[in-house]
Amino acid sequence: MKTVGKVVLCVVAYIAGVMLSGMITGALHLPSPGLPAGVTQQGAFGAMLVGVPLLVIGLTPLAMGLGGSRLQRAIALFTVLFVAIAVNTMIEAKIFSTFLNISVPMMCLHYVLPCLLLTLAMVMLFKSAGQPMGFASLSTTQWAGRIAAAWLAFPVIYILFGMCVAPFVTQAYLDGIAGLKLPPMSLILEVQAGRSLLFLASSLPIVMLWAGSRKSLLLAFGFAEAMMVGIHALAQAYWLPTVLRIGHSIEITFDSFAYIAVLVFLFAAREKKSAEIPSAAHAVVA
Repeated sequence: MKTVGKVVLCVVAYIAGVMLSGMITGALHLPSPGLPAGVTQQGAFGAMLVGVPLLVIGLTPLAMGLGGSRLQRAIALFTVLFVAIAVNTMIEAKIFSTFLNISVPMMCLHYVLPCLLLTLAMVMLFKSAGQPMGFASLSTTQWAGRIAAAWLAFPVIYILFGMCVAPFVTQAYLDGIAGLKLPPMSLILEVQAGRSLLFLASSLPIVMLWAGSRKSLLLAFGFAEAMMVGIHALAQAYWLPTVLRIGHSIEITFDSFAYIAVLVFLFAAREKKSAEIPSAAHAVVA
């Protein structure tokens, strides 16, 4: 099956997960999220048909480059996907808006089945890329120092690129457009420190299982991160101001690639040099 067909099946898997999750929560009378003012069920579903393909397209190069067993790849993909589009998004929505009418844990519960079905579809449709490169060879002290550096890097990158788009998007938060709000900087920094740990913990299994070069990891993971963290959701949020959606999409793209570059530099193993070239040269000399 061609890659396009696999992408379509993955999109169907995610949407099926959304529908099944809605049916289950409805049957169990669990709290369900409401829609923003002026948004209809038909409009939300139409927007999902735009956003979900973007999410799957973003994840495809990453899924194709992972090595290891299906179980290992499934755990890594589900973890990074669920943290990025469920836990991360709901935390951000909680502090920057009044969208959520149910608790963050309950909201995240609605994402379990879609993420699970998408993950299973991906590991079944895309084969292992081979032997994972693993982590760089580090001592315990080096691990501690690099984990600390990665933890501190995330808030710095977030604030740096956030400042670049602030002149274009801040007024929408101050005016409370579409339920947006601007929390105090102290809360923003506190939340980013927590998000940094979540992203680090969920990203390391991906780095460990990558079977290609460091450059390909940066490109594939950076692209996937940008789509997961915001672009696919912003593409669906048609009720938000256009300048905000475009501004944050650009911001998220740059800070996603910057953060993944930090992880690749700190933790990814370098490509092993082939031993065949010296051997061949020695044979010629001999």
